[in-house]
Amino acid sequence: MKRLAAVILILLTALSFGGCQTKDSEKAYEEPVIMFAAGVGGVEDGSFNSSIINGLRKGARELKYDLKILQSETDDQYNENLKAAIQAKPAMIISVIGHSDQLLAAAAQNPDIHFALIDGTTPKNAGADLPANFVSMNFDNAQGAFLMGVLAASANDTSGVQGFIGGMDIPVVKSAEIGYRAGIKAVSPENVVVSSNIGSFNDAEKAGQVAGEQHNQGAGVVFGFAGGSNIGVIENAASGGYWFIGVDQDQAVVYPQFAPTILCSMVKNVDNAAYDAVKMQMDGSFKGGIYEYGVGNGGITLGSAGGNITPELQSIYDTWQKAISDGSVRVPETQAELDAFNGHTEEE
Repeated sequence: MKRLAAVILILLTALSFGGCQTKDSEKAYEEPVIMFAAGVGGVEDGSFNSSIINGLRKGARELKYDLKILQSETDDQYNENLKAAIQAKPAMIISVIGHSDQLLAAAAQNPDIHFALIDGTTPKNAGADLPANFVSMNFDNAQGAFLMGVLAASANDTSGVQGFIGGMDIPVVKSAEIGYRAGIKAVSPENVVVSSNIGSFNDAEKAGQVAGEQHNQGAGVVFGFAGGSNIGVIENAASGGYWFIGVDQDQAVVYPQFAPTILCSMVKNVDNAAYDAVKMQMDGSFKGGIYEYGVGNGGITLGSAGGNITPELQSIYDTWQKAISDGSVRVPETQAELDAFNGHTEEE
């Protein structure tokens, strides 16, 4: 009966998802099913989705579950995939930033399925308002982006202009922009930040165009917080002769051919967060709530495989990282806090 049930489930999900699954779903295990509803931007984006999948594949090997990855090219397709995943009744459904509200609503309506959100909360899904079957693996993007701002201003103190490109106008991206601006302000308060949101985590052409425009405005460093779109920024930076700062994975590892252009990356260890979520599911320790990842607990680290972080820059980074970790510097999270921020420790 178990084998028959597993076969029926695979047939049902294959029909429901209409070719939207990756090769991970071709394995016919008699094991719990974990489904990852990837965000729009591609599962092999060399950035956010790819890192999560790395963590989930590690979990599938070590914890023994059947991983099914659902790809979406549009928001409508994402909604259809999520609906089909719910109908398949897996042990857990995992999803990402940009889809917080959909996942939270699904969790509230389906208490028999566990849900995990990787890197994304809104005021609607904070704290006590979370359903018991929902975990939110939160990343303090403002903290990580603050450190990138510190490095951007320190490595580029001659132009006085730094750029920021966000993928979408959502809270996670806005938080990163505020943190980045605060880091620059802490080091060089007179510097100018030019910023844009391109409206997609999967539009490399537009990202490259906007990066070029920011460089023309004087930006000597551009921080790309745009997922799979960032390759467009990297290519433009390489041709334009300015620094790029990446996010999610160490972009100098993902794109070694562009290592001379990549100053560093804000590495968000979302692979570890995804693994932590499925481990809770598989070992029976699942408990709904918010789990925090930041610079103080290894959730966010510095990617410097390109070899462009000098000992001086590393020392600057370490000083500010310690100040954030021990609480002597509190990174702004809102525009009002940024306006009031003076870059000093709380004691000062």
